[in-house]
Amino acid sequence: MFCAGFSEGKKDACQGDSGGPAVASGRLLGMVSFGYGCATPGSYGVYSKVAKVSILGGRDVTIDRVPHHVSYGDICGGVLVHRKWALTVAHCGTDKDYIRVGSRYRLKGVQIKIKKHLIHPLYQKEHSFDFDVQLLGLFRGLNFGKTIKDIEISDGGCDKYIDMSGWGYGEERGDYNHILQQVRIKLVVFELCQMVDQPWYNGTLTGRMFCAGGGRGGGPDGGGDACQGDSGGGAVSKNRLVGLSSFGYGCGRGVPGVYVNVSNPGIISWIRQYT
Repeated sequence: MFCAGFSEGKKDACQGDSGGPAVASGRLLGMVSFGYGCATPGSYGVYSKVAKVSILGGRDVTIDRVPHHVSYGDICGGVLVHRKWALTVAHCGTDKDYIRVGSRYRLKGVQIKIKKHLIHPLYQKEHSFDFDVQLLGLFRGLNFGKTIKDIEISDGGCDKYIDMSGWGYGEERGDYNHILQQVRIKLVVFELCQMVDQPWYNGTLTGRMFCAGGGRGGGPDGGGDACQGDSGGGAVSKNRLVGLSSFGYGCGRGVPGVYVNVSNPGIISWIRQYT
């Protein structure tokens, strides 16, 4: 949880706002939970923290194994899908003006300026994270090599596991990893994920999403999970991009993480208009 409001009152969330998003700089921080009255002086509203997605149970990986992986600003991930385009999630915002490419270290690599941000026009239409995708247009085309390379987007279908990479927290109350991590995560049956009794699950997930993870172990059995700090990182199956990490509830609590299904016709056709 966290608290927000003004000591003098005047502005606050109120009845009917529960479950609404709390956003700063284009990034989702939490959701409205409860409070004492509305804009009561000396009383603050309480919000539930929402975990942004990253790696739990992962292992160090070299960038030549995942040359498509980039950092977007300092706290989000992304994926190269073209010499002049990277893909990340919409909720990471449009306030960052660069990506870093070609390094396994979070704050190193070649910094490339972003020329334009394109948010999917249907973002948040049916769900706070529906169509949670944006394209990042780069000022210059990249020279591909061993450590910098795009990845092809899957037309659909994947194994029962995905490989996820990122620099995010190694545990729920931890800190960012400085070295890129990778973990194998097991897919979760969509109907079971819909039944999770948590906000933004509970029968509200859409066809632009899929679920995976929730465990603590990592390793070849797919028992790992995503955690705070690296939304926008790519989920890969059969050497093709199948998803982007979008949101979750905690880390390793048995609640699956939710990913953008980039193979969905409404998403992949939009991406291909530009790439």
